[in-house]
Amino acid sequence: MNNLKDIFDFCKSIVFDKNLTLAKNWKNEGENRVLVGIVPNYFPREIIHAVNGLAVGLISDETKYPKYSEYSDKDNSTNYNCNLFDGFFQVCQSSTIEDFDGFILPSMCGHLLNDQSLNKSNESIKFIKYINFPQYFQTIIGDILNHNFVLDILREINKINNVEITSTNLNHSIQLFKENLRLTENIYALRMQNKDIISQEDLYYTVLAGLMIPIEKHNEILENIITLFDNSDSRDEKLFKLYSGAYC
Repeated sequence: MNNLKDIFDFCKSIVFDKNLTLAKNWKNEGENRVLVGIVPNYFPREIIHAVNGLAVGLISDETKYPKYSEYSDKDNSTNYNCNLFDGFFQVCQSSTIEDFDGFILPSMCGHLLNDQSLNKSNESIKFIKYINFPQYFQTIIGDILNHNFVLDILREINKINNVEITSTNLNHSIQLFKENLRLTENIYALRMQNKDIISQEDLYYTVLAGLMIPIEKHNEILENIITLFDNSDSRDEKLFKLYSGAYC
């Protein structure tokens, strides 16, 4: 892609692709690869990446359309939870679920635990794990609970692809995600320089797309955006206009 508009359109198409085409293609293009669905930010994706897995963020429509909420007029204290898990429910109710090897989900939603579409899909899912976070990670009990949960996930993935985690692979994965953060911060800074080139919507869907595709692909997209921005002749002169008539 040779221009920013094509890249931003591509990122938006990733977010709205209910078939999760890029994630499926990634799994089918290599051996011993696993797809693990997660509610974003509830489990470190680096760990799954280190054992030849792809953690796919299950994005709800509430997140895809941040300006609109079909639940906004309803008086329901569980709305937030239900909206949070909409992406997972949509996967369960479609054939896309057959491509997933497992799911890692928070255990705080009764509707999630009792959902019939999930119960019917259990036969095609190799594992489902529910995270029950300790109140304090800095305590010995919290550390042990978290450590054991991570080991449990690694054992489940190992049953599928026979891949053992190593310090080398884990360090490599961490570096990829740290680079992703650095590139994302650079693009935020570029937007502050020129909001005419990178709109808030473009930035939103570009970041969101990274939760649904391999980290290597997302880093490539971010690097391409930065290169194209640096080569752009457009400049934001708002700061100059602000001070051109000012007194010292």
